[in-house]
Amino acid sequence: FILEASHRFSRGIVNASYVYSKSKGSIDSSAGQYAGVDFDHNPENFVNRYGYLTSDARHQIKIFAAYQIPFIETQLGVNYRFRTGLPYNITSTDPIWGAVFVEPRGSNRTESLHVLDLNLEKQFRIGPVGLSIIGSVFNALDKEAALTYGGTVEAPATLKQPLTFQRPRNYQVGARVEF
Repeated sequence: FILEASHRFSRGIVNASYVYSKSKGSIDSSAGQYAGVDFDHNPENFVNRYGYLTSDARHQIKIFAAYQIPFIETQLGVNYRFRTGLPYNITSTDPIWGAVFVEPRGSNRTESLHVLDLNLEKQFRIGPVGLSIIGSVFNALDKEAALTYGGTVEAPATLKQPLTFQRPRNYQVGARVEF
């Protein structure tokens, strides 16, 4: 299900979207088509296999807005993204049959992700040349949500522990020349 809205006004624009989705199955193809072709005749490989796939972000919200600030004629851009946590799996490795799902597929989830990016751009005209000075703040909320978790019972120290995190707040300054 997708719901989208957009509105233009004299000094800017706002776009917003909401997506509700479910992604269930037995083979996760997030790494490319046919990436998880590990089915065979061993019944152990079918236990806990069907469930929520790693791309199952149930709810997603995206909002983008741009506004030309009067008097200083500077453009402000705001980009907000939200998604609910993604499933991850707990597996063990069988030396003959490969990955075995210890828990039902997708029964664990990462935390929800909130990202707010801000952008400020001031344009100047120098004869026929346009010059823009740009300042950006990425992850302005400074959330460092865990993105991946340990999922193998062979590594008990990292099992269900955060492994990678969202980048912390960072800044970028740039320039653009148009001629």
